[in-house]
Amino acid sequence: VDPYVASYNHETDKWAGPFKAGESILTGRDPGMIDSHGKPAIIIDDKGYIHLVFGGHGGTQDLGKNTLGNYGRGKMIHVVTKKPMDISEWEELDNISPFGTYNQLVKMDNGDIYLCYRHGAHRSNLVYQLSTDNGRTFAPPVSILKTKQTTGTEENPDIQDSWYAWFDNGQGNDISVIYDYHVCKRPNHVGERHNCYYMVLNTDNNEWRNVTGEKLCTCY
Repeated sequence: VDPYVASYNHETDKWAGPFKAGESILTGRDPGMIDSHGKPAIIIDDKGYIHLVFGGHGGTQDLGKNTLGNYGRGKMIHVVTKKPMDISEWEELDNISPFGTYNQLVKMDNGDIYLCYRHGAHRSNLVYQLSTDNGRTFAPPVSILKTKQTTGTEENPDIQDSWYAWFDNGQGNDISVIYDYHVCKRPNHVGERHNCYYMVLNTDNNEWRNVTGEKLCTCY
């Protein structure tokens, strides 16, 4: 589904739009099926430009090699308004990985923008990409939670550790992350998930700590 944007003016009590912001190549698994994994994430940078990231459910093999996970459907796309605070015209910026889903945008008080997402389908790392120039460029993906092979069973001999996560602004310059553990089985894939975890990224020194304040190592 293509993203559309509308705006509401509280002073004039009027709506503008909706305006088409981009084109998604994501289709459902079956004909006529809508894949809501391509939902847009939205942020406004410090210069007033509005950014959307949308369209991904892991990305496909024809987009290149995914070194941080496996493949799914669609393509993660980044678009931005051509003018500040004006949703009538948009342009695409080719500056993020196409292999994404569950995309989330977090902006810090200093204007830095963190694009957080899963880098592919179920068997993919949770990562972030950092922009320090209002979303015009992004650094390469940094892995936070890694997918890896674990002990299988007779029924499902191929099992990997996987994760689902939600990112949001914390206190000061922190990013808070809530996540759960997904038992990614093959051949009988199910949505089995366990527990709820919490950790925090101090963006000043790039250190992670858990709920009790202990320093964590993301050494991949």
